[in-house]
Amino acid sequence: MSEENNAEVVQNPSEEGKRISNWAAFVESCAYVGKASRDPSIQVRAGDKLSATLLKGAIFGAFLFLAVPCFGPKEGAIWCYLIADLLFFAATILFVVSRFGVLRVMSLRHALVCWQLMIGTSLLSVALAVNLVFVIVILIAGRYIAQLTPQ
Repeated sequence: MSEENNAEVVQNPSEEGKRISNWAAFVESCAYVGKASRDPSIQVRAGDKLSATLLKGAIFGAFLFLAVPCFGPKEGAIWCYLIADLLFFAATILFVVSRFGVLRVMSLRHALVCWQLMIGTSLLSVALAVNLVFVIVILIAGRYIAQLTPQ
């Protein structure tokens, strides 16, 4: 089969093994994962449940620490932001690491695809974070930076 035939969009996405558009694949994958998360026959390890609960709590705690300087003493703002960052970072690391072992029980092809998804998601997160910082710097210090550049 040629590359052109592999890349064409199939009108009936339910035909397994056929290529569909990236968007259709994304939508179907989200629906599939949603179905799997509601399936009572799928057992989730206690450690995975605990790390998910810890991550939710850390996100809530991080938002609280981020809000403290808005309503309380501004002197401790940097410490609140540092604690929020550490809480979220530690919980996220635990969440990811606790699920990493699943790669060893997958077929080689599926493990490779999952690994590529993890790397791609990590790179997307870094790109989003860098761009968010860039936008914040421009919004906060844009005029000052513009004054420093030669006209």
